Amino acid sequence: MIYKSGIDKTNIQQVIGILLQGEPMKSRDIAEALSRRSGREVKIGTVSSLLSRISDPEKCDLGRFIHKEKDGNAWVYRMADEARALSEYQAYGLTLKTGDEQYPLERALREYPDLRKYVEPKPKPAPSPTAVRVHRTPAEALPHHQLVRFQPAPNRPRAERKMEISFRYSSKYAMSVTASLSTLFLICCLLILTVAACSTLIYIFFYPFLVIAAVVSGLCMAGMLIWKATRHRR
Repeated sequence: MIYKSGIDKTNIQQVIGILLQGEPMKSRDIAEALSRRSGREVKIGTVSSLLSRISDPEKCDLGRFIHKEKDGNAWVYRMADEARALSEYQAYGLTLKTGDEQYPLERALREYPDLRKYVEPKPKPAPSPTAVRVHRTPAEALPHHQLVRFQPAPNRPRAERKMEISFRYSSKYAMSVTASLSTLFLICCLLILTVAACSTLIYIFFYPFLVIAAVVSGLCMAGMLIWKATRHRR
């Protein structure tokens, strides 16, 4: 496609041409540039609407190659360096779904292999190993005479050795906790501190009531013994 002048181009084609220059641009900057080129006012809202569409990979393939970043209350758009090798006609064709002017993404990737890294899915990061894993197992896994069993967790690399602790809590099921030795030690320390804190609170707040209850019980028992003794004497 050959354009006689910038005025002959549609707004979307002119916006793409400005982005292909490679400079980060806001909607306001592009609207001002279009106004200077065409000699007529181009509204910022019109440009924002166009940029929102062509930068969305779900709406057009060109959006895969347009970087969009937030700067304050405005968005900044920049064409990827590898996509600047596209002609304005090709870049515009990537925004179309049908028609003779469409430039299919598959063709663009064949002719410009450097664009593939923006299209191919990025590998997902490997999930971090769980520090503590708790699961329920059948009680048959433990010998009948054992309530608690300590053993190394199976099938673990040397760098990820873990310890498994199994607790039998019924005749059918047991609870298994798998974690590293350091994590298990930390859990045990936390449990001990929790029990100690609860015992301290019970001692502080309930000890006077326990003393009073013991004294009252003792007096009641002594009173009953005295009453029975005096009754037998009579």
